[in-house]
Amino acid sequence: MLTSRQRVERVLNHQEADRVPLDLGTTFFTAYHLEVAKEVNKQLGVEQDDYQFVSFSAQTVKAHPVVLDKLKIDTYGINSKPAGNFRFELNRTDNSYIDEWNIHYRKAEHSYQYDFIKHPLDNAGIADLDLYPWPDPLDQGRFKGFREEVKSLYENTDYALILNTPVGSQIMGMIGWLTGYEKLYTDIAVNHDFIRAISEKLLLWHEEWIRKALELVGEYLTCIAIADDLGIQSGPMINPAIYRKLIKPFHQKLFSFVKSRTDAKILFHSCGSVYEFLPDLIEMGVDIINPIQYSAKDMSCINLKKNFGDRICFWGGGCDAQGILPFGSVSQVREEVERVINILKPGGGYVYAPIHAVLPGVSAEKVLTMYQTALEHGGY
Repeated sequence: MLTSRQRVERVLNHQEADRVPLDLGTTFFTAYHLEVAKEVNKQLGVEQDDYQFVSFSAQTVKAHPVVLDKLKIDTYGINSKPAGNFRFELNRTDNSYIDEWNIHYRKAEHSYQYDFIKHPLDNAGIADLDLYPWPDPLDQGRFKGFREEVKSLYENTDYALILNTPVGSQIMGMIGWLTGYEKLYTDIAVNHDFIRAISEKLLLWHEEWIRKALELVGEYLTCIAIADDLGIQSGPMINPAIYRKLIKPFHQKLFSFVKSRTDAKILFHSCGSVYEFLPDLIEMGVDIINPIQYSAKDMSCINLKKNFGDRICFWGGGCDAQGILPFGSVSQVREEVERVINILKPGGGYVYAPIHAVLPGVSAEKVLTMYQTALEHGGY
């Protein structure tokens, strides 16, 4: 029998293993919500007081070690840390906080997550970018105990270790976080000079952090997780021609920078319909695409596997997150997981995970059914 690390590495090299590897809670985009985690723990008899957030704004958390063991999870996420001089403070009067990028968030009553309420560069021009107090990517607090932690995980567990970069190393997405999405899309239409200027700033920031992180722990990693949403339900988020002209050059530089410094695979996350972007991502060296939102336009698992399965790996596609998982029966969940796995597993190149975060309203029974079914039908 293969170890988890061997299993993941084998399928990411487009080879069949003993079974399909499983992921839960490893990345920002394959985790489950705090409320779902509590229900899963209760179902499995796991007591847990403190939860480690993968994303505080989304309220998603890492799975408890006992849960990882019971569900036979093969991957483990290495999360980045904020700068040492940053102090997180939750304002309990209005349930808001400010992150180290000076982005303001608030959780509305009855909401399950924190949403943007203020963007620090919402009126910025190019000259303002030099005045903005960029967080220090090399602050010592980010890397305190980092190598020791990752080395211990590598030597004392057999998980495939996945590095989560700060803010997913986003380019276009992070512009939206900093400026607000209205300004982002307006600038994409009429102010390319600003988009290029802020993209260059972000690229340099990400490269500085990645350089240091890989110097410390690159030898222990199976994947490095990077994100930038390019798709929506109905198709591309922006015109692919504009993407290739405006954003792709920065993605190319970022991916090339990573590839030149590590043998770890690049796991790239983009929600929605990214079918039209897959040739670009493959060309730039992306090894793995996530989350396989197969309910979006052109994202049929059959077509993805047929047209791209020999050139890129798939990570996700667990069960229709918009229909069957939240609203279907347990038996429908079981049938859908079996269907998806049988399409995506042949020849390797597939890691099973949810389609983005599992949200409140999805029962613990359904979560457990997903993973039990994946184990039952994931064998080669």
